[in-house]
Amino acid sequence: MPDVDRYVPFPFTLTTQPVLQWLQVCLPILGTAAALAHAYFYGFALGTIFFGFCVGAVTAPGITLGFHRLFTHRSFETTRPIRGLFAVLGSMAGQDSLFMWVFRHREHHQFADREGDPLTPATERDSAFQRFQALVRIHFTWTLSNKFTKDDRRYIVDLAADPMLCRIQRSYLLWVALGYLIPAAACYAVTPTAQAAIGGLLWGFARTLVVAQISSLVNSVCHLWGGRAFDLPDHSRNNRAVALITMGEGWHNNHHAFPTSARHGLGRGEFDMCWMIIRLLERNGLAWNVKTPSSGQIADKKREAHFLREALRASPRDLSERHG
Repeated sequence: MPDVDRYVPFPFTLTTQPVLQWLQVCLPILGTAAALAHAYFYGFALGTIFFGFCVGAVTAPGITLGFHRLFTHRSFETTRPIRGLFAVLGSMAGQDSLFMWVFRHREHHQFADREGDPLTPATERDSAFQRFQALVRIHFTWTLSNKFTKDDRRYIVDLAADPMLCRIQRSYLLWVALGYLIPAAACYAVTPTAQAAIGGLLWGFARTLVVAQISSLVNSVCHLWGGRAFDLPDHSRNNRAVALITMGEGWHNNHHAFPTSARHGLGRGEFDMCWMIIRLLERNGLAWNVKTPSSGQIADKKREAHFLREALRASPRDLSERHG
């Protein structure tokens, strides 16, 4: 297996990766503040905001469809060019590099709402202050305490075996930079002034912050508020509002019941934009081996989940040891 430093975006290494993680947390916040200051002194230009957030609209499927459903859970297969496109778009979102994002999410599913879960969300039994602490951690600081180590390579063996994905992973900072430079160039093309270009650049940082916070709603709101189609031992919930703004990711209880399913909106009327895109790709021969649960599997899972919940109530320690 290649040296693990090759999995850390260039020019960072395992030793210096905390610097990158701090930058990913702080720069979008500082950039958003600078964008508001720029708007205050030079006026709001809808064009700069529009182009900045257009990139967000394009990169969001890179996270939901690409990083999450395609690369983390392998819920469908697609052509090599589309795999590369989703990997690049997800990287341009600036949330994290492909391998790090997948590693953290796979770890989350392995230890969902138990010791070892990097997200450790709050529950309905926590105090208001504990919930606030959890929200801050999930939305801003949790990446700072979750480092990639040599032992974590086991989570990404399949991705690391693909040379194309390794190149995209290693050049992560290039894709992030493009996510900021494209709106800056578009603004300059429309209004060829330095102020327009700077405005487009800064609103690109604001876009990064907003898209990241929307993504984080799945791991905060959807572990606190919503319905539960499956009585799982974890605290995952289905939240319609979050599902609408995250392209279907808010059907989180469904997703925890069937992590490898390409479709998260399993119930009637559960709108899932990502699933619609995957179906469109499948109908055009661009996606195959699309995984979805049958009606019988859904019924079986509901019975199994109820049994697990009852067993957990009866003997939490025994169940934890059994599934640890």
